[in-house]
Amino acid sequence: MPLLRNFALHAGGANVIPDLTTSTLGLPAPSIFHRTLTSFTGLDCMDGHVNLLYVALEDTFHIGDCWEYNGAHGYLRVHLPEPIIISNFSIDHVALRLLSAPARKRSPKDIVLWGLVTDPSSLDTLHKSETRSPFIFSTTGKLPSYIKPGMDRFVKLATIHYNPSTASLHQYQPSAIDIPVQTVIIEILSNYGGPTTCLYYVGIHRENYK
Repeated sequence: MPLLRNFALHAGGANVIPDLTTSTLGLPAPSIFHRTLTSFTGLDCMDGHVNLLYVALEDTFHIGDCWEYNGAHGYLRVHLPEPIIISNFSIDHVALRLLSAPARKRSPKDIVLWGLVTDPSSLDTLHKSETRSPFIFSTTGKLPSYIKPGMDRFVKLATIHYNPSTASLHQYQPSAIDIPVQTVIIEILSNYGGPTTCLYYVGIHRENYK
């Protein structure tokens, strides 16, 4: 499968909003100022030894350079630089042979990709069981100002089972929904038995971009 442009790269303009993302392991509860600073700069001024969630939006990585959070279930919310019709979704991980047994268990396992749909006419054609309210993913009870709580919905685009023991980079094709989205959520449902979960790399792609 040919490599496609990754619209989820932080260097390419992708951004993260902490209110829709699981708390990073090792960080204290952030203040409003800290959340704002992090969302704009990707830098953390409270603990320089913690990998922030932006590490999963970079195209190079090394052992330990992953976004880590407590438990198996978590969310990573990515705002793309522009609305796109997603053609591919990719996940990458450090080769398991290079990791210790405990580190291998922290690999993500079952993952759901959600896309925010803001067009009411498009939502009318979708089955309600495949959509979710944005509040379900909020960690603070708040939403970004551009999301309309009573109208916008997250639509399930893909459900995957990730196996890091095979080839490291995996590309998946989401459901054929011909709807542009700019905000996506990567929901990790489970890992391989670890007390925490590490996400090294995620890619959101579109074919035939100009």
